[in-house]
Amino acid sequence: MELLFKNKVTDNREEFAEKMETISAKLGTIPDWLMFLMDFESAETFSASEENPFGCIGLIQFCPDFSGADYKTINGVQYKMSVIKSMSNVEQLTLVYEYLKLFKGDIQEYYDLYFAILCPDMLGKPDDYSNAGCSRNNLVFDMNSNKSVTVGEVKKFLDERVKNKVPPSYWNLFFKKKEIFCKSIREKSFSGAESSFC
Repeated sequence: MELLFKNKVTDNREEFAEKMETISAKLGTIPDWLMFLMDFESAETFSASEENPFGCIGLIQFCPDFSGADYKTINGVQYKMSVIKSMSNVEQLTLVYEYLKLFKGDIQEYYDLYFAILCPDMLGKPDDYSNAGCSRNNLVFDMNSNKSVTVGEVKKFLDERVKNKVPPSYWNLFFKKKEIFCKSIREKSFSGAESSFC
């Protein structure tokens, strides 16, 4: 199948898709998962300059290190938010990889990939776990309107979005977990593709 949502990428489409496959292989994850999450985070634009009200920018909404900061630290390197915003979508994929490689080995489901992006503290936690700091700016996930966002609420939101936004032919990539994940990695035979999960 074609890369999920590839048709939504208006700039550098083929180069972007090729690099997406490459970085996903290096991370040991499914590229369609990352495309799904980027589609959500970038307001369905796949724009490297997309900015939200909190000053978070780009394909996975890189946020400043703290309120009022004009930089984001990734792997010990400070990147000016203005530089991140000025990158092309292909250039920014390198930054996406640099950020997500910190979580390589912890990503076994597409939820895990999203928690690495949204709130790393929630990665690997039980469904009733909540982080006050992450809840404050992410009330879109607050299903019961109690001002607290749990791991389970985020998972439910994402599953509903898959069902509403993703063509059914891709659903098995999101809902059959291990066997589909490992089959995808084996079939594509990317050099350097690794996963402790398989």
